[in-house]
Amino acid sequence: MNGTQSDIVRRRININNYSGPQLRAFRAAIKKFMGVTDSRGYAHVAGYHGVPDWWCWHGMSRRPPLPGRTHAFLPWHRAYLKVFEDYLLDHDANISLPWWDATSKRSHREGIPKAYADKTADAKPNPLHSFHIPDTLDIPEIEKFPGFSLDTFRVPDRPSRLPPNLIKEETAEWEISIEDLWAISDYGEFNIAVQQYHDRVHGWCRGHMATQGFSAYDPIFWAHHCNVDRVWAIWQTIHGNNLPQGLPELPLEPFRYRVKDVLKIYDLGYEYAAGASEAKF
Repeated sequence: MNGTQSDIVRRRININNYSGPQLRAFRAAIKKFMGVTDSRGYAHVAGYHGVPDWWCWHGMSRRPPLPGRTHAFLPWHRAYLKVFEDYLLDHDANISLPWWDATSKRSHREGIPKAYADKTADAKPNPLHSFHIPDTLDIPEIEKFPGFSLDTFRVPDRPSRLPPNLIKEETAEWEISIEDLWAISDYGEFNIAVQQYHDRVHGWCRGHMATQGFSAYDPIFWAHHCNVDRVWAIWQTIHGNNLPQGLPELPLEPFRYRVKDVLKIYDLGYEYAAGASEAKF
C-alpha cells in the first residue's frame, strides 16, 4: 500500500473546498473521460439517464413502471454515481466526485459554483462548464426543447431562489431545508421529500439540467446528485435502513447492483468529508 487515495476509502468533498491542484486534477480527468467514445466514456454513461437509454426511474422515464421503483430514486442514483466515478478513475485513480450543496449560504450568494460557472480555466475551455453532446447521437426532434443546443448550457435563476425557500403547492406552503429532510424518520416520506429538493435545484439551473433527457450530460449534474447522495448517507446514520419490504432485493438496472448492495457507502469505497465549512452536520 502506497498511501494514495486509491488505496483507501475515497473521500468526496465540497467542490468549493477544492484546492487549486485538486481542481486542476479533477478537470483534467473529466476532460479525458469526455474524450472516450466507447461504453466507458462520459457520453455513454450520461446517456443512461435519459436520451438515448432512459434508464432513470424518475419523472418522465420511458421504462415501464415496476413494483418498488417509486422508492428506488436514491439507490438507483447512488449506483449511477458509483459507475460514473469508477469510469472517471480510469483517468486519475487519486480523485473523487465533488458535491455541491445548493442550500448553502455561499450558494445563496454565488449560485453555480465558480468551478463550474467559469467558461475557461487556465486559458482553456473549462470542461466543467459545458459538454458537447455527440453529433452522432440520435435525438428525435420531440426530445428537444426551445433553444436546444448540443453544447450543454444553464440559465440559472437568482441565487436567492435556491432552496430552502418557499415551496408553493395547491394546498400548502412551507420551507424545506436539509435539516427538515434529516428529521423525517420514514424512508418513503424522506425519499419523496428529497426528490422535491432535488427537482427544484434541477429546475433552478434551467437549460439542459431542467430536462430529464439531457441533464446528465451537464457536468454539474454529478455534483448535485453527489450532494443528494450525501444527504441520504447522513440520513442513514440517523435512521438506519428502514426500507419498504422487498426493496433491498430490487435490481438497479442497467447496473449490476441490487438495492441491498448500495446501502453502505464504505462498502462502495467512499465517504463524505465532515469538516467542510458549508456542511450542515
